[in-house]
Amino acid sequence: MVELQAGRGEWFCALAWARVLGEQGREADALEALAPYVATGWWTAVVAAAELLEGWGRIDEAIEISQTRMEAGHPMALETYTRLLARHGRAEEAFDLLVPHVDDWALATALVDVASVAGREEEAAALLVGPDPGRPLLRRPVVLPRPRFRHGARPARDAPRAPGPH
Repeated sequence: MVELQAGRGEWFCALAWARVLGEQGREADALEALAPYVATGWWTAVVAAAELLEGWGRIDEAIEISQTRMEAGHPMALETYTRLLARHGRAEEAFDLLVPHVDDWALATALVDVASVAGREEEAAALLVGPDPGRPLLRRPVVLPRPRFRHGARPARDAPRAPGPH
């Protein structure tokens, strides 16, 4: 049933099917199940594919798929890419990529984690404090109120449907 629904473009079924195929050693088939979603550039699918590749020990391919989205300017790709680099012996490179984004709250958290792996905690702390210790570089992010929906309506999920019969 999962395979059937995956073939009909159901994302969660495609992901579950890809995991099953990967556990059976059918890695190429697993990636093929996710390919229509990854091809759209949908970030959730890219991360899922990268995680599968990393889990199978195909680190260079996992890094490449993350790097491609980072270079395309995806806002969340830099964090994923640098954390992946740091987990696989490239923490110095990851740290250097994050330094220019030290004023971004989400990336500052990644910077701290990567700095720990790279042995550059003091440098990260100095960057985060900024030139004036009385005025830290980072401030708390602004939290906007949640949008209100009329009559219980909710926005549609962001999962694109794969091409084919539905």
